[in-house]
Amino acid sequence: MNKRYLSYHIRWMFVGLLVATHCGKSQDAPSDDTTPVGTNNPPDGSDPTGPVSGRPVADCITCHGDETSAAPPKNLNGETALTSAGVGAHRVHLRESSLQFRRMLCTSCHIVPEELGSPGHLDEIPGAEVTFGEAARWGNAQSSFANGECSNVYCHGSTLSEGGVQSIGWIDVGQAAAACGTCHGVPPRPPHPTETDCGSCHPTMDGPASFSDPALHINGTVEIIGQERQCNSCHGDSVSPAPPKDLGGGVLSSATGVGAHRAHLQADSTRFRSVLCSDCHVVPTELNSQGHIDDANNQAELSFGGIASARGVSPEYVDGTCANTYCHGATMEGGALTVPAWTAVDGQASACGACHGLPPPSPHPAATNCGQCHPNVTPGEEPAFLDSSSHIDGVVDIAIGRQACDSCHGEGGQAAPPKDLLGNTEPNSPGVGAHRAHLEASANYRALPCSTCHIVPRNVEDPEHIDGDSRAENVFTALNGLASYDRNTFTCGNLYCHGNGQSLSGPVSWTANQPVNCGSCHTTGVGLSGAHGDHVEDGIRCADCHQTVADAQRNIVDGELHMNGTKDISFSRGGEYDAQTSTCSSIGCHADWQWSGEDDG
Repeated sequence: MNKRYLSYHIRWMFVGLLVATHCGKSQDAPSDDTTPVGTNNPPDGSDPTGPVSGRPVADCITCHGDETSAAPPKNLNGETALTSAGVGAHRVHLRESSLQFRRMLCTSCHIVPEELGSPGHLDEIPGAEVTFGEAARWGNAQSSFANGECSNVYCHGSTLSEGGVQSIGWIDVGQAAAACGTCHGVPPRPPHPTETDCGSCHPTMDGPASFSDPALHINGTVEIIGQERQCNSCHGDSVSPAPPKDLGGGVLSSATGVGAHRAHLQADSTRFRSVLCSDCHVVPTELNSQGHIDDANNQAELSFGGIASARGVSPEYVDGTCANTYCHGATMEGGALTVPAWTAVDGQASACGACHGLPPPSPHPAATNCGQCHPNVTPGEEPAFLDSSSHIDGVVDIAIGRQACDSCHGEGGQAAPPKDLLGNTEPNSPGVGAHRAHLEASANYRALPCSTCHIVPRNVEDPEHIDGDSRAENVFTALNGLASYDRNTFTCGNLYCHGNGQSLSGPVSWTANQPVNCGSCHTTGVGLSGAHGDHVEDGIRCADCHQTVADAQRNIVDGELHMNGTKDISFSRGGEYDAQTSTCSSIGCHADWQWSGEDDG
């Protein structure tokens, strides 16, 4: 027989004899006391702590431990040295530390037998069976004991970041395995905050390394002060929960965890409202809310909402920059810095002109007096906001009815350009063209109203007025019912007012700025419409038939009656004209005659 096995066999035979002798009866002797071996253990499975004298059944301390505890020392061989494998760190684990940890249970590492002969109790050669219980396996720790070492046990930090003792010798008692920092960092690395006053978040502690209740340390649960915990316990300060400081203790804006947080949340800005945390993050209702402390890379989750997503944009954070955000001009034009770097806190991203042009490009007018149209801005060339909370709020505030048409185009009370929406004043610009030439009355023609060629809006935001294409819609009145405008050649066609009598005109340049005379619209000779040419050949003058419109020298005497859509016929020699039948009568030059008929000479 193997000498080592024989040694243990003799030892267990001796233990059985010792138990029988000590108890005054054998294990098999009848007894009225059916209390099983080890029932001196508390119900929670911890070690027995009281003396056993007078008990009728053998107790754990008969073989190992003493009157204070069933755990060694002494071990089965009577050894008490901590360097003995049967002794080791038993008592270190089972005593209740007043400073650092709760009292461990025998069941944390062993199956506690109900009787002396329970399976697994006296049948292991050469040592006690180690069967890790819940305390060693919390957090899915893959606990094991081999070669005198405990490995990957929860109670020595295998599930924690930094400082975790992955393997610890059972007999290495006094090697600071229970000191702060051996199981986790002091403090743990981010996303745990850098705060070293543990008691500010953990109710079981009085300070950095003092436990008010050691029984709640290393118990499988992280005790955290809940709803009443303030955000600035981990980031920010007494002024604001937003960094600085960040989770890593950083306070410089060059740190990603700090960046432009405070620049956004300042409530005293004269240019913009205080941005809310919820505009960029999901604000947790509790410390352990989903998405709060769950990023292994120590990165805050961005979930743009509110003002950042106004007007249907889809913001994103890419390579340290905020892109496509409403609050930095994603829906506007002409901005100089619409994709700002998060850590570039130099004021440029919040300056006027960073998000939109100064002024914005067309169709916004070229006016720089913002207060002329926006009621939240003071009038003048140096704008200031009357209420910064109404700027960058998702709404374009326009004083409907407050501003005249010449706020955007035209000037001096005249709505028609010059200037146009881009500030141009020369007629060769399509936005200017011949506007004023048409709207200003002359000796030769009447002033044409805007409604001749456009739908005149009642309000600034009427449909088809400011609709984003920077182009005015041409809708001609009945006087020019067949007219059209070619945006490629800048010409008008099929115009009554530029036609040859009753025939429609060919293309007429809008931007040529050419002088207008009688020959600009119709010939002065035989090329006139209808029977005009025949009359001219016979020496009939314009004034002979249109004396209220023109004189004998072909000068217009009343511009209101010229190009007004009506045949103003008044004979210098007397007579009448019937417009219903187009018939001239009682005129000296010929008998009654219908205009469409043949000339009777």
